[in-house]
Amino acid sequence: MIPTEGNTIVIQAEMSGPIPAEVPAIAKKGQDVHIPHCYILRFDANGKITRLDAYWDNTVLNSIQASAV
Repeated sequence: MIPTEGNTIVIQAEMSGPIPAEVPAIAKKGQDVHIPHCYILRFDANGKITRLDAYWDNTVLNSIQASAV
Protein backbone atom coordinates (compact mmCIF):
# COMPACT_ATOMS: atom_id res chain seq x y z
CA MET A 1 0.00 0.00 0.00
CA ILE A 2 1.14 3.50 -0.78
CA PRO A 3 0.12 6.13 1.80
CA THR A 4 -2.07 8.93 0.45
CA GLU A 5 -4.16 11.71 1.92
CA GLY A 6 -7.87 11.78 2.59
CA ASN A 7 -10.14 8.98 1.48
CA THR A 8 -7.82 7.35 -1.10
CA ILE A 9 -5.66 4.23 -0.96
CA VAL A 10 -3.22 3.13 -3.68
CA ILE A 11 -2.21 -0.52 -3.87
CA GLN A 12 0.53 -1.98 -6.06
CA ALA A 13 0.31 -5.71 -6.71
CA GLU A 14 1.66 -8.36 -9.01
CA MET A 15 -0.58 -11.07 -10.39
CA SER A 16 1.51 -14.10 -11.23
CA GLY A 17 1.30 -17.77 -11.98
CA PRO A 18 1.14 -20.25 -14.82
CA ILE A 19 -1.16 -19.71 -17.80
CA PRO A 20 -3.77 -22.51 -17.83
CA ALA A 21 -3.63 -24.86 -20.82
CA GLU A 22 -7.33 -24.42 -21.64
CA VAL A 23 -7.18 -20.63 -22.23
CA PRO A 24 -7.70 -19.99 -25.98
CA ALA A 25 -5.44 -17.70 -28.09
CA ILE A 26 -2.56 -17.81 -25.59
CA ALA A 27 0.87 -18.85 -26.84
CA LYS A 28 2.63 -19.36 -23.51
CA LYS A 29 0.43 -22.04 -21.99
CA GLY A 30 1.87 -23.41 -18.77
CA GLN A 31 4.49 -20.67 -18.47
CA ASP A 32 4.64 -18.34 -15.48
CA VAL A 33 3.72 -14.72 -16.10
CA HIS A 34 4.04 -11.70 -13.80
CA ILE A 35 1.66 -8.80 -14.47
CA PRO A 36 2.06 -5.62 -12.39
CA HIS A 37 -1.20 -3.98 -11.29
CA CYS A 38 -2.16 -0.76 -9.53
CA TYR A 39 -5.46 -0.20 -7.72
CA ILE A 40 -6.73 3.18 -6.57
CA LEU A 41 -9.63 2.98 -4.12
CA ARG A 42 -11.70 5.90 -2.86
CA PHE A 43 -13.96 5.64 0.19
CA ASP A 44 -16.92 7.58 1.57
CA ALA A 45 -17.25 8.77 5.19
CA ASN A 46 -18.68 5.34 6.19
CA GLY A 47 -15.70 3.43 4.80
CA LYS A 48 -17.55 2.11 1.75
CA ILE A 49 -15.71 2.02 -1.58
CA THR A 50 -17.10 4.71 -3.88
CA ARG A 51 -14.67 4.24 -6.76
CA LEU A 52 -12.11 1.68 -7.87
CA ASP A 53 -9.64 2.31 -10.69
CA ALA A 54 -7.38 -0.53 -11.86
CA TYR A 55 -4.34 -0.38 -14.12
CA TRP A 56 -2.06 -3.11 -15.45
CA ASP A 57 0.78 -3.56 -17.91
CA ASN A 58 -0.72 -4.50 -21.28
CA THR A 59 2.73 -5.19 -22.75
CA VAL A 60 2.90 -8.30 -20.58
CA LEU A 61 -0.56 -9.40 -21.73
CA ASN A 62 0.32 -8.77 -25.38
CA SER A 63 3.47 -10.87 -25.07
CA ILE A 64 1.53 -14.00 -24.05
CA GLN A 65 -1.01 -13.91 -26.88
CA ALA A 66 -0.59 -16.07 -29.94
CA SER A 67 0.55 -14.25 -33.07
CA ALA A 68 -2.13 -13.37 -35.64
CA VAL A 69 0.35 -14.00 -38.44
